[in-house]
This record gives sequence, C-alpha cells and structure tokens, in this order.
Amino acid sequence: MTITLAGYALLAIVPFSMYLTYGVCKQLNKERQEKIDYIFSACIWMLLFAFICMPVFIGFALIKSALPYFNGDRYQAEIISYTKAYQTFDDSDGFSRQQLMYTPIVVFRLVGGKVLEKELEYSSSVKPRRGEKITIFYNEATDRLSSLRLDMIAFKVIMLFVFFLMLIVVYGAMQYAHGKSVQAAFSLIVFSVFNILFPAGLLIAFAGLAYYIYQLSLTG
Repeated sequence: MTITLAGYALLAIVPFSMYLTYGVCKQLNKERQEKIDYIFSACIWMLLFAFICMPVFIGFALIKSALPYFNGDRYQAEIISYTKAYQTFDDSDGFSRQQLMYTPIVVFRLVGGKVLEKELEYSSSVKPRRGEKITIFYNEATDRLSSLRLDMIAFKVIMLFVFFLMLIVVYGAMQYAHGKSVQAAFSLIVFSVFNILFPAGLLIAFAGLAYYIYQLSLTG
C-alpha cells in the first residue's frame, strides 16, 4: 500500500492542527482567566482541522483539474451522448431533494488519428445537446481530461477564492495562537468578501444564468 501526497498532507495536518489548538486554547485561557474544558478544546481542534484541510485539499483538486490545461493537448470534441443519474442535495432548510444530473460523453480525434470517446469531468442539471462542439484539454499519458466551459471556469474561480479565504483564516488562527493581533487577517477577510467575493459572485451568477438560459433555448 502506497501513501499518496494527500495522505502525507493529512499526516502533517493532524499535528499542526493540534499545535494550533494548544496555542488558541492557551490564549483563550489567558483572556477568560479560567481553564477551557476538554470538550470545548476538542471542538476547537475539529474546527481548526477542517479549516486547514479545506485549502490543502481544494488546492490538490484545483491542481489536478488544471494540469491538462498546461500539459495536455487542445482538441475540439463533439457531444455524442450522456449518462444520467439522480443526485441528492441538502437544502438550507434541512430538507433533501433529488436532482437529475447529466454527464456529457464526447468524442474527439487525437493528433495521431486515434478516436477517443470520453465522459467529461462534470455533471449538470441541463441536458447536453448532441452535436455541440466544445473545447477540451486531454493528456494522453495520464488519461486526464478537462473541458473549457463557462460553468466549470466559474466553479474553479470560486474554489480558488475559497482556497485563499481559508488560508487567511488559518493565518489569523496562527497569529492568535502566538498572541499576536488578528486585525490584519480580519481586514483581509472583510476586504475579500466585500470587494472581491460579492462583485465576482454577482458577475458569475449573471453569467451562469445567461448560460443556463442559452442552454435551455438550445436543448428545448
């Protein structure tokens, strides 16, 4: 059994999160002038562990999905079919709902003339349109494929922003654990949310709505 890079990262995150938890609890003890119980300390550790894991594994996912853009070849692929399956989503009110999701299947020709048929890396509630041409990046050596679509680009931009936002939170926790001011981290979060996330979210939502309406008009 071989430990992957993500496995090594997890092994490093556990002691690092415990170290941060010790520092945070130590500072809280000083401020409250009373010892924090073990249950509260465990909750702090779980929270810090989650905040550290998020940027690390989001980073891994972004790098993995972006690799074909840099080391793959660009092709024009045609959607020839799709698979469909119901996925369960949890609403904000606590109720679950099922949504029929479609995963496009494309065909494209490699430089050497070989024709490949591949399932794309994303699913959507919009039914794919057979015959539609899309741009993909494919690495034959690793058999990895990424598509160049507006919805996928928007999703990756959002994930990249969440990655940096979580890094700021971890930075703030490190500052607090060492008894330093967290004002810089707080200011970065406020600036990011109101000056980057909010306007970018509006633009992405508008572009996504326009793209969704465009797809519906084509698929009928």
